[in-house]
Amino acid sequence: MTDTSKNTKETELKPIQTKHLAARFGMKATALRRVLRSMSEYADGVHTNYRWAEKDPAIARIEAKLKQLAKEKEDRAKAAKLALEKRAAEAKAAAAADSKTAPAK
Repeated sequence: MTDTSKNTKETELKPIQTKHLAARFGMKATALRRVLRSMSEYADGVHTNYRWAEKDPAIARIEAKLKQLAKEKEDRAKAAKLALEKRAAEAKAAAAADSKTAPAK
């Protein structure tokens, strides 16, 4: 009979999976997989079982990609807010100009 209580090399090595990495970055695993598929080293077009070792340098590259995407998202949000504020200011100026030219009743 085999003793299953002893740890083998395979059970001792617990690779980091997508769900673990996503929890580390504070996001859902599906969102992390979407980011991974956008990276050239993971975009192979087939199902990929993502696993990393604890000190894998790929984790640092993934973190850098997440930071880059967060910065791009923040920049897009700022640009959209500025465009909205500009349109609101133009509409307010146009309304003020219309009220000056409107005949009094």
